[in-house]
Amino acid sequence: MVQIQDSPKQSHHPIWSILKLFLLVTTGGITLVTLVILTGIWRTSDRAVSIVENFFQGSDSPPEVSVSNVVVSELKGVEELTTTVFTTHSVVPTEQSRNLGQFTVGTTRLLYVAQGEVRAGVDLTEITIEDVTVKEKDDTLVVTLPPAQILDHKLDVNESQVQSYDRGFLNLGPDVAPQLQTLAQREGLNQVIDAACD
Repeated sequence: MVQIQDSPKQSHHPIWSILKLFLLVTTGGITLVTLVILTGIWRTSDRAVSIVENFFQGSDSPPEVSVSNVVVSELKGVEELTTTVFTTHSVVPTEQSRNLGQFTVGTTRLLYVAQGEVRAGVDLTEITIEDVTVKEKDDTLVVTLPPAQILDHKLDVNESQVQSYDRGFLNLGPDVAPQLQTLAQREGLNQVIDAACD
């Protein structure tokens, strides 16, 4: 009869047995958990893919047309709405004296007829989106305009003229025609603006 004895290397040590059992259980558990996860992903793959797609796609809001923005943009492009043009004449007398001490030696008089033009209206660049109201019920658009103002004023130098220029007795008044004409033009334009505002 032959008797087989275990070699000392293959002896069953209790710690070695516990370690083998632990490794076997751990490996089996990891494999089982992995199989469960893979099965869940496989079963819900369509839903998982659609959830991921929806997350990255986002949702688009329905397109809208902002009528107010378009109206404001178009009105600002026009810039000004002229409601009236006022043209008038103004007669402006000017004079300047030459003095010697307290005595006046001579006086120069210039009479200027000024023709000016004043444009009044609305500055459309001041319109904001709050000034535009869309009434969908009766399909109307209400625009609140800013207050009217003078948009432009000018003197028509081609139609304006010096009516008379007189340096007095023996031409003793100062020769200041350009200065008096400039003064008359400035005053004439002011009178035209005042008349237009009235």
